[in-house]
Amino acid sequence: MLTLLLGGEFLADEGTPKYLHGSYQYTTERKRVETHLAAARDKAPEASAAKTAFLGAMSHELLTPLNAIIGFTDLILQETVGPISQPGYLEFARSVRTAGQRALAVFRDVLMMAELEADLFPLHLEEIDLCALAEAVVREFRRTSTAFPNSCMYGSRIGIDLILPSVDHRVAVEIIDELDDALFELVF
Repeated sequence: MLTLLLGGEFLADEGTPKYLHGSYQYTTERKRVETHLAAARDKAPEASAAKTAFLGAMSHELLTPLNAIIGFTDLILQETVGPISQPGYLEFARSVRTAGQRALAVFRDVLMMAELEADLFPLHLEEIDLCALAEAVVREFRRTSTAFPNSCMYGSRIGIDLILPSVDHRVAVEIIDELDDALFELVF
Protein backbone atom coordinates (compact mmCIF):
# COMPACT_ATOMS: atom_id res chain seq x y z
CA MET A 1 0.00 0.00 0.00
CA LEU A 2 1.35 3.39 -0.98
CA THR A 3 0.16 6.45 0.87
CA LEU A 4 1.16 9.88 -0.34
CA LEU A 5 0.31 13.20 1.15
CA LEU A 6 0.18 15.86 -1.60
CA GLY A 7 -0.25 19.58 -1.28
CA GLY A 8 0.28 22.58 -3.48
CA GLU A 9 -0.58 26.17 -4.14
CA PHE A 10 -0.43 28.66 -6.91
CA LEU A 11 1.71 31.67 -6.31
CA ALA A 12 0.50 34.61 -8.34
CA ASP A 13 1.62 38.14 -8.98
CA GLU A 14 -1.35 40.45 -9.43
CA GLY A 15 -3.77 37.59 -10.15
CA THR A 16 -1.69 35.88 -12.80
CA PRO A 17 -0.37 32.42 -11.88
CA LYS A 18 3.42 32.37 -12.00
CA TYR A 19 4.27 28.89 -10.80
CA LEU A 20 3.00 25.94 -8.84
CA HIS A 21 4.63 25.31 -5.47
CA GLY A 22 4.02 21.85 -4.01
CA SER A 23 5.29 19.04 -1.83
CA TYR A 24 4.63 15.39 -1.22
CA GLN A 25 5.38 13.08 1.65
CA TYR A 26 5.61 9.29 1.63
CA THR A 27 3.51 8.26 4.67
CA THR A 28 3.09 4.50 4.25
CA GLU A 29 5.55 3.61 7.03
CA ARG A 30 4.06 6.17 9.43
CA LYS A 31 0.54 4.84 8.79
CA ARG A 32 1.77 1.26 9.39
CA VAL A 33 3.33 2.27 12.74
CA GLU A 34 0.18 4.18 13.74
CA THR A 35 -1.95 1.12 12.94
CA HIS A 36 0.28 -1.16 15.04
CA LEU A 37 0.30 1.31 17.95
CA ALA A 38 -3.49 1.59 17.86
CA ALA A 39 -3.83 -2.20 17.88
CA ALA A 40 -1.42 -2.50 20.82
CA ARG A 41 -3.28 0.25 22.68
CA ASP A 42 -6.57 -1.56 22.15
CA LYS A 43 -5.13 -4.87 23.43
CA ALA A 44 -3.45 -3.36 26.52
CA PRO A 45 -6.53 -3.36 28.82
CA GLU A 46 -7.26 -6.97 27.87
CA ALA A 47 -3.66 -8.01 28.59
CA SER A 48 -3.69 -6.14 31.90
CA ALA A 49 -6.93 -7.84 32.94
CA ALA A 50 -5.46 -11.24 32.03
CA LYS A 51 -2.31 -10.50 34.06
CA THR A 52 -4.39 -9.42 37.07
CA ALA A 53 -6.56 -12.55 36.83
CA PHE A 54 -3.46 -14.75 36.55
CA LEU A 55 -1.80 -13.14 39.58
CA GLY A 56 -5.02 -13.40 41.56
CA ALA A 57 -5.30 -17.12 40.82
CA MET A 58 -1.61 -17.75 41.42
CA SER A 59 -1.48 -15.82 44.67
CA HIS A 60 -3.33 -18.55 46.51
CA GLU A 61 -1.31 -21.27 44.79
CA LEU A 62 1.98 -19.66 45.85
CA LEU A 63 1.18 -17.98 49.16
CA THR A 64 -0.28 -21.08 50.78
CA PRO A 65 2.78 -23.33 50.27
CA LEU A 66 5.22 -20.53 51.12
CA ASN A 67 3.41 -19.81 54.38
CA ALA A 68 3.35 -23.54 55.14
CA ILE A 69 7.09 -23.83 54.52
CA ILE A 70 7.81 -20.88 56.78
CA GLY A 71 5.44 -22.18 59.45
CA PHE A 72 6.88 -25.70 59.45
CA THR A 73 10.43 -24.40 59.65
CA ASP A 74 9.36 -22.27 62.62
CA LEU A 75 8.06 -25.43 64.30
CA ILE A 76 11.33 -27.25 63.56
CA LEU A 77 13.43 -24.36 64.88
CA GLN A 78 11.37 -24.19 68.05
CA GLU A 79 11.82 -27.96 68.37
CA THR A 80 8.10 -28.27 69.04
CA VAL A 81 7.97 -32.04 68.61
CA GLY A 82 11.21 -32.63 70.44
CA PRO A 83 14.90 -31.74 70.48
CA ILE A 84 16.95 -31.99 67.32
CA SER A 85 20.25 -33.69 68.09
CA GLN A 86 22.13 -32.55 64.98
CA PRO A 87 22.75 -28.76 65.03
CA GLY A 88 23.21 -28.81 61.25
CA TYR A 89 19.51 -29.56 60.82
CA LEU A 90 18.62 -26.37 62.66
CA GLU A 91 20.88 -24.41 60.32
CA PHE A 92 19.17 -26.06 57.33
CA ALA A 93 15.80 -25.06 58.76
CA ARG A 94 17.01 -21.45 59.21
CA SER A 95 18.16 -21.39 55.58
CA VAL A 96 14.83 -22.75 54.34
CA ARG A 97 12.92 -20.22 56.46
CA THR A 98 15.03 -17.32 55.16
CA ALA A 99 14.63 -18.44 51.54
CA GLY A 100 10.87 -18.83 52.03
CA GLN A 101 10.59 -15.36 53.54
CA ARG A 102 12.55 -13.85 50.65
CA ALA A 103 10.36 -15.60 48.07
CA LEU A 104 7.25 -14.47 49.94
CA ALA A 105 8.46 -10.86 50.03
CA VAL A 106 9.22 -10.88 46.29
CA PHE A 107 5.83 -12.36 45.47
CA ARG A 108 4.02 -9.85 47.67
CA ASP A 109 5.90 -7.05 45.89
CA VAL A 110 4.79 -8.44 42.51
CA LEU A 111 1.18 -8.60 43.71
CA MET A 112 1.39 -5.05 45.06
CA MET A 113 2.74 -3.76 41.74
CA ALA A 114 -0.10 -5.50 39.88
CA GLU A 115 -2.63 -3.94 42.27
CA LEU A 116 -1.05 -0.52 41.79
CA GLU A 117 -1.17 -0.86 38.01
CA ALA A 118 -4.83 -1.91 38.14
CA ASP A 119 -5.75 0.88 40.60
CA LEU A 120 -6.78 -1.79 43.13
CA PHE A 121 -4.55 -0.49 45.89
CA PRO A 122 -6.56 1.98 47.97
CA LEU A 123 -4.81 3.59 50.91
CA HIS A 124 -6.27 3.12 54.38
CA LEU A 125 -4.62 5.75 56.54
CA GLU A 126 -4.55 5.46 60.33
CA GLU A 127 -2.44 6.44 63.30
CA ILE A 128 0.20 3.93 64.34
CA ASP A 129 1.75 3.92 67.80
CA LEU A 130 5.14 2.31 67.23
CA CYS A 131 5.79 1.62 70.93
CA ALA A 132 2.43 -0.10 71.41
CA LEU A 133 2.99 -2.06 68.22
CA ALA A 134 6.41 -3.28 69.38
CA GLU A 135 5.04 -4.20 72.79
CA ALA A 136 2.21 -6.21 71.20
CA VAL A 137 4.66 -8.10 68.95
CA VAL A 138 6.90 -9.02 71.91
CA ARG A 139 3.88 -10.05 74.00
CA GLU A 140 2.53 -12.30 71.20
CA PHE A 141 5.96 -13.76 70.51
CA ARG A 142 6.41 -14.61 74.20
CA ARG A 143 2.96 -16.17 74.30
CA THR A 144 3.50 -18.42 71.26
CA SER A 145 7.19 -19.29 71.52
CA THR A 146 8.30 -21.76 74.16
CA ALA A 147 11.95 -20.87 73.51
CA PHE A 148 11.54 -17.15 74.19
CA PRO A 149 13.34 -16.33 77.45
CA ASN A 150 11.11 -15.00 80.20
CA SER A 151 13.78 -12.48 81.09
CA CYS A 152 13.32 -10.70 77.74
CA MET A 153 10.94 -7.82 78.20
CA TYR A 154 9.96 -4.93 76.02
CA GLY A 155 10.65 -1.54 77.46
CA SER A 156 10.63 1.81 75.76
CA ARG A 157 13.63 3.83 76.88
CA ILE A 158 12.72 6.84 74.79
CA GLY A 159 10.13 8.27 77.16
CA ILE A 160 8.03 9.81 74.37
CA ASP A 161 5.19 8.57 72.23
CA LEU A 162 6.17 7.46 68.75
CA ILE A 163 2.98 7.92 66.79
CA LEU A 164 2.94 8.03 63.02
CA PRO A 165 -0.14 10.13 62.11
CA SER A 166 -1.11 9.03 58.57
CA VAL A 167 0.20 5.64 57.58
CA ASP A 168 -1.35 2.95 55.44
CA HIS A 169 -2.23 -0.08 57.58
CA ARG A 170 0.01 -2.28 55.43
CA VAL A 171 2.97 -0.40 56.89
CA ALA A 172 1.95 -1.63 60.34
CA VAL A 173 1.79 -5.20 59.00
CA GLU A 174 5.30 -4.83 57.56
CA ILE A 175 6.59 -3.42 60.87
CA ILE A 176 5.03 -6.36 62.74
CA ASP A 177 6.59 -8.84 60.30
CA GLU A 178 10.03 -7.23 60.60
CA LEU A 179 9.87 -7.14 64.42
CA ASP A 180 8.68 -10.73 64.56
CA ASP A 181 11.49 -11.84 62.21
CA ALA A 182 14.06 -9.93 64.28
CA LEU A 183 12.86 -11.58 67.49
CA PHE A 184 12.89 -14.99 65.82
CA GLU A 185 16.47 -14.49 64.60
CA LEU A 186 17.49 -13.26 68.07
CA VAL A 187 16.07 -16.30 69.82
CA PHE A 188 16.78 -18.99 67.26
